[in-house]
Amino acid sequence: MNISIKKAVIVNASAFGFLALSSVCAYILRYVIEDAVTALLIGGGILAVSGICALFTGKAELISYPVFLLSSVAMGFLIRSWYIFRGFDNSLPLMLAVSLGATLCLWLFWLLSKIPAVGRHPVLFTVIYVALSIVAYLLVMLNTKTTYVSTLGYYMLVEIAFLVAMYGEWDDLHGLVRALSLSTFSVFGLVALAAVLIGAAVLSGDGDCDADCCECVECCDIGEINTKRKKK
Repeated sequence: MNISIKKAVIVNASAFGFLALSSVCAYILRYVIEDAVTALLIGGGILAVSGICALFTGKAELISYPVFLLSSVAMGFLIRSWYIFRGFDNSLPLMLAVSLGATLCLWLFWLLSKIPAVGRHPVLFTVIYVALSIVAYLLVMLNTKTTYVSTLGYYMLVEIAFLVAMYGEWDDLHGLVRALSLSTFSVFGLVALAAVLIGAAVLSGDGDCDADCCECVECCDIGEINTKRKKK
C-alpha cells in the first residue's frame, strides 16, 4: 500500500474511533451527570491528566494510546456539558453518524490534497479548507434548528487537529502515533469555549434559559407579565 494512502487510512480510522468513543461516552453520561459545570470540570481534569501523560510519549510509545483514549473520554464529558447547557440531546446512532460525517470531511480534504495544483500549496489549501468549513458550518447552524449541528461543529474542530497528523512527515509508526495523540489536544480549545459560555450563563443567572430553546413567551417574559398584572 502506498505510504500516503496508508497514513490517510490510519489517521482517518483513528479520527473516527476518537469521535465514536466520545459519542458513546457522552451518551452514557446522560444517565450519570445532570450539571453542565460538573461535566466541564471532570472533562477538563481528565484532559489535564492526559496532558501530563503526553509529556512522556516521546520516550514510551505505549503511553500515546492511553493519552489518545483519555482525550476522547474528556471530549465526551465536554459534549455532555454542552448538551446540558444548550438543553438538547441526540441519540447514539445519530451521534455516531455525525462522527462518520466529520471523518468523511477529513477524507475529502485528503482527496483534494492529491490534486497536483493543490498539493503544491498545502498550507494555503489547509487554511482555505478550514475557513470554508467554518463558514459552511455557521451558515447551516444559523439557518437550521437541528440539534446535531452543534455536535458536528465540535467534531469538525477536532478533525482540523487531525490534519496536522496527516500532513506531518514521520519516519516511523511511533512518530505517527505520537502525532495522533498530541493532535487530540485540540479539545483544550473546546474546554475554553465551553467554560466561557457556561461561566457567562452562570454569572448572568441565565443558565436555565437557552435562547435557542425558549420559543415560548412565558419562559422569557415572566418579568414583563408580572409587571402588567401589578398595573391591573
